[in-house]
Amino acid sequence: MPKGADLTDAPPIIIDEDAAMDSAFFGSHAGRTCYARAHRSGWVLVVRQAVAQREPPVMLRVWGRVERVPDDDASCLALWERCANPR
Repeated sequence: MPKGADLTDAPPIIIDEDAAMDSAFFGSHAGRTCYARAHRSGWVLVVRQAVAQREPPVMLRVWGRVERVPDDDASCLALWERCANPR
């Protein structure tokens, strides 16, 4: 099986409610840059990235099928990177 082929479901489409949930998380966790939320048979990992002082942050999302997601930023960012760039 090719690497990354375990994602048999299509990645989720982000709807307004998802975007609001992501923004609310980062609004209440100002020090965080990454978090994960369950979605169907996988997880959406979200990274908040500031692009300019006056612009709203960009939300970078990837979907992955993993068994556990980390609670800390560093581990979440590493998992985001692994899901975004499967080898």
